[in-house]
Amino acid sequence: MAKAVITAVRKDENGVITHVKVSVEIDGKLVPDGERTKLEVIQAITQHRVHYTVPSGEEVRVVDGRYIRSIANDTKEDNLGELPIF
Repeated sequence: MAKAVITAVRKDENGVITHVKVSVEIDGKLVPDGERTKLEVIQAITQHRVHYTVPSGEEVRVVDGRYIRSIANDTKEDNLGELPIF
C-alpha cells in the first residue's frame, strides 16, 4: 500500500474540505505530490490503496463514507482544520 501525507487543505464557502495537498516521502524527505479531491482520498483509503497521515503522523480515516479525520472525537465532520489552507 502506498503512503502519503496530507499537508494542506482547501475548503468551500461552508468550511467543508474539498481538496488536499499531498506529499510523499522520498529518501527521508517529504516531496510534494500534487492535489487530490476529498473524494479521491476517501476512495483511496476505503479501497486500501493509500495510507494517508498528517504531518504529525496521525492516521487519516474515513467516517460515514464522507468525512476525513485524523483525530478521534465525538464530531463526525472533517477535522483536518489544523492544517494550512491553500
